[in-house]
Amino acid sequence: MQIHDHFVELIASGEWESGKLLESENELARKLAVSVGTVRKALDVLEAGHLVSRRQGRGTTVNDQSSDEFNIHFSNLRIGDGQRVTGTISSVDVEEAEADANEQRQLKLKKGDTVFRCVRVREYHGRRFMFERLAITKKLLPDLDEAQFSIARVVAIAAKRNGILLGTGTEKVCVNTADPEVSKALSIAPGTPLLRLDRVINMMDGMPLEWRVADCHLQEKYYMTDFV
Repeated sequence: MQIHDHFVELIASGEWESGKLLESENELARKLAVSVGTVRKALDVLEAGHLVSRRQGRGTTVNDQSSDEFNIHFSNLRIGDGQRVTGTISSVDVEEAEADANEQRQLKLKKGDTVFRCVRVREYHGRRFMFERLAITKKLLPDLDEAQFSIARVVAIAAKRNGILLGTGTEKVCVNTADPEVSKALSIAPGTPLLRLDRVINMMDGMPLEWRVADCHLQEKYYMTDFV
């Protein structure tokens, strides 16, 4: 884990930049005066955390956490052929506010801490299908502004800019019904059944960074999880 933490620091600091092809396991082990097995185990943990990609015969490269390819694993909505659906963001409303009780609990904040609170609507092929409410800890990503929230992977891009590495995420799935705000935003009848996605994205150290609750009007779309 000490070797793993050292590698994480190299990535976070930018010394190991996105796309970098790392030296061989043997060379890394020699430089760090540890066994090849220790280096391999550290790289295994990095790969499990999506920080690096390892390919047989091609070596190990550092992932770009702000890329579409990296962030697609946070998106589990699909259409009939299995293609992932992210859609485009058609409206954004952002405010800075003191975290409420729910935001404090989900983001492990204290009373008086500030969040960026955002409401977004996504559409797919011209039809609105997702109403999102986001809360992001301001002290961790202080340079966010409203324009950046029109990008789907806003947190990943801002995290990279601030030297923050994203870690795991957790998502709860349940059935919800459209309240007046959601029904108006998605042009559906109040009470329409929706899929609710309640997600928290953590930093590498396990601290929450973003909390999102999204209500989805699925129609021909569905939610899929890969078990590995």
